[in-house]
Amino acid sequence: MLLHGDHASLTICGFIRIRGWSMIDIIQSGKR
Repeated sequence: MLLHGDHASLTICGFIRIRGWSMIDIIQSGKR
């Protein structure tokens, strides 16, 4: 059973990861 803090950290990491990929896509699109 995960602690609430661990669950929140995983959610935040996943959210940042998704936003990070989105930012990379935007930057690559701008360079084209």
